[in-house]
Amino acid sequence: MNEQPVTVTRREIKGSPQYRGVTMVEIEIAYPRVLTKGNPAGQVISVFYDHVARRFYAYASRKLYADAVQNWKEARKNGFPFHAYGAGMVYEVPFNHGGLLSIYYDQYTYTGGAHGNTVRHADTWRVWDARRLPLNAFFNDPGYRNIIFRSIFAQIQREPDKYFEDYQKNVFQYFDEKNYYLTPRGFAVFFQLYTIAPYVTGIPVFIVPYELFGDMLKIRPV
Repeated sequence: MNEQPVTVTRREIKGSPQYRGVTMVEIEIAYPRVLTKGNPAGQVISVFYDHVARRFYAYASRKLYADAVQNWKEARKNGFPFHAYGAGMVYEVPFNHGGLLSIYYDQYTYTGGAHGNTVRHADTWRVWDARRLPLNAFFNDPGYRNIIFRSIFAQIQREPDKYFEDYQKNVFQYFDEKNYYLTPRGFAVFFQLYTIAPYVTGIPVFIVPYELFGDMLKIRPV
């Protein structure tokens, strides 16, 4: 595999749009900038995340702002307290090795109530040509999905109280091959909030070790 030195730095966008002197939405977005020495692929990847961040900022500063203004008007009319809405984005780089780069980012929104909502997204890049790799690109045998499911069920069974009782049905229903990233130990497969577990569990993540796949692996991350 063509190894390229990859540097990831942090960029930020912040804002606090107001209405009649009152902050409606607190926006704080962090997103990655990728630099590849002697290769324009890093610029391609960086532009991708720049667009992600700016689309999220536009959503927060327009749609959430408009909803917050309406909420503020209703609260003022009825004598209720108003709590500013919130939008945030954070990212992590769990894998950066051997020409492969995994980045995941969480987008959080708060629109009142006990807590907000977080949605996780993840991308794994082949750095030298800025290609996003689907999960199936790593395998030469479709049986990899069975190994993933067996590993997930084994991990759930160690702490079943953290998950909904019908977790098997939910895992099959909500498993999404886009929801993965690489780690030094194995593939991290995650599920969105509320899909297989209550909110208090957070975003469930299951590490499926690379060695479980044996000769099925077409691309070996480590």
